[in-house]
Order: sequence, then structure tokens, then C-alpha cells
Amino acid sequence: MPGSKKPAMYTYVAMYTLPSLFLQAPVSGSKKPAIDGQLIILGAGDESLFNDALPAFQKMGKRSFYLGATGAGARMKLVVNMIMGSMMSE
Repeated sequence: MPGSKKPAMYTYVAMYTLPSLFLQAPVSGSKKPAIDGQLIILGAGDESLFNDALPAFQKMGKRSFYLGATGAGARMKLVVNMIMGSMMSE
């Protein structure tokens, strides 16, 4: 389900029963920003895992944000897409 937080939440719940960590990190940007290391990374889930991944995120993107609980990254990605879509339609 594109744009749905359900797959991330199901994965999180499944992993919660095992000793594991979960990090959701959708990105904003297309092929060119990815090649140039200019992605925006929208992290959510386990904050300690986000902090561990931050050096890799800094190589891939120009900004990385920790947004809180699992699902918050997907919701912010939807907001960003809606804003970008409205700017393109004008």
C-alpha cells in the first residue's frame, strides 16, 4: 500500500516480539538528488538506531530528520509529496 503506514506498523509489531530494533527512513528526492547526495531522510522508529545510521544518512542526503514513532516518516513523506504536487500544479 503506497503511502500507508500499515506495512511499517505490521513489521514493527512483528519485530517487537523479538529482540530487535526498527527504523523507517523514507526519503524525499529523485534519482538526481540521490546521485548527488542531496536526499532528505525522514527517520522514524527507534531513535538509537537512527543515531547509529546518521553517518550513512549524512553521506546519502543533505538533511536527516528524526520524526518520532514508527509511521511518522511515512506521514511526513505524504505531506512533502502533497506540497510538491500542489507546487507543480500551479
